Amino acid sequence: MPIIRKTINSDNALVKSVIYKDLRNIFFENSTSQGDIETLENENAVGQSIINLILTTPGERLFQNDIGSGINRLLFENISPQTTGALNQLIKLAIENYEPRANLIGMDITPSEDENSYSISIIFSVINRTEPVALDLILNRVR
Repeated sequence: MPIIRKTINSDNALVKSVIYKDLRNIFFENSTSQGDIETLENENAVGQSIINLILTTPGERLFQNDIGSGINRLLFENISPQTTGALNQLIKLAIENYEPRANLIGMDITPSEDENSYSISIIFSVINRTEPVALDLILNRVR
């Protein structure tokens, strides 16, 4: 959920800053205030959302059947350049279609045949921010 904060800088000009704020996947009580749930902001919130999006299978969310990447069906395929390319396309499409807060800059997928896993490095920037953010993720087969 974006929060728009308006402040006045030293030149008496109105400055708007957008803050993206989401709840954490695991609920922890915030240590700075009593009874509040801890939240994530900006890059951390968008990064968590990208991970959730990648790990979601289409049809898994009620009333939002098309959200997700659908990579689960590829994790049990043989590791090959075609499978790696398909993973790349599915992740790219999911981020571009369902995470409007992120600009995808680049992505690198490295297969590991010994561990039957893929190491994924996603570089993105958050809208209204200039610095890129790196997100590393390992996809394993779950038996």
